[in-house]
Amino acid sequence: MDFTAAGLFVVGSALFFFASTAYVATWMFLIGSIFFGMKPTIRLMREIRFVRMGRYEALEQEAVLVSLENLMTFPFVQEALEAGDLTLHGLWMELGEGGLEQYDAALGQFAAV
Repeated sequence: MDFTAAGLFVVGSALFFFASTAYVATWMFLIGSIFFGMKPTIRLMREIRFVRMGRYEALEQEAVLVSLENLMTFPFVQEALEAGDLTLHGLWMELGEGGLEQYDAALGQFAAV
C-alpha cells in the first residue's frame, strides 16, 4: 500500500506541472491519500479485534514486531546491521508469571528464553 500511495503521489505531482492534467493529478492525490490511510486503519482494526478476542498477548507481541520494523527505517541501524556491528532482538515479557520470550524470525513466532 505504501508503494502504491507513493507512486500515485509522485505521478500526481508530475501531472500538476501541466494545466491539462491537473484534474487527473488531483484524483491521483485523493486516491494516494486513501491508500496512505489504509495501512494504519487495517492495523487499528486488527488491534481492536485482538482486544475483543482477549488476545492481549498477541497485541503486545505485535507491538514488539512493529517496534523492530520502525527501528529498521533508520539508515544508521540498517548500516550497522549489514556491517554485523548490531543485532536486533524482540523480547516480550509476561509480567503476571514472569515469562520472557524472544521473537524467532525463522519460526515466525515468539519462543521462551
